[in-house]
Amino acid sequence: MDFLLGVMSSIVAAIIIYIFKSQLQNLANLVLFRVYPNISGKWQVIYNNEVSPEDKEFMELTQFGSRVKGACRTYNDEKLISEDKVVGKITPSGIFQFEWESRSQEHHQYGSALLRVSNYKNKMTGFFITICCVCEANPASAELELIRK
Repeated sequence: MDFLLGVMSSIVAAIIIYIFKSQLQNLANLVLFRVYPNISGKWQVIYNNEVSPEDKEFMELTQFGSRVKGACRTYNDEKLISEDKVVGKITPSGIFQFEWESRSQEHHQYGSALLRVSNYKNKMTGFFITICCVCEANPASAELELIRK
């Protein structure tokens, strides 16, 4: 009888630990999203305060706590012409720092950016720098603005 009681208590303890572990992740998610500004979603990308008439660029971001990842896609007449991988983090004060890397074979560019989220959380502004690893061009920098879509 003692053996069955020990087995049953072990099973109950395992179930409680499993539930606690899975719920802890949800609880951390709720707590962390209240600390960090939520920047998940689709953003239009604008360089040097100029909107390109032919190319449209959008960044789609997902966030878990301070970690942010996503993709930046450039379209020309609704046709995808380039896609970049975006990985970064956001601070509680609203500073978004990310790195990006080209996913396509034709482009060999890498870059980094530092942006500040506006008080209304519908716009981010800052600077980015990019470098091409194949053509050995000088690094280029520009003002960067993201507007929530």
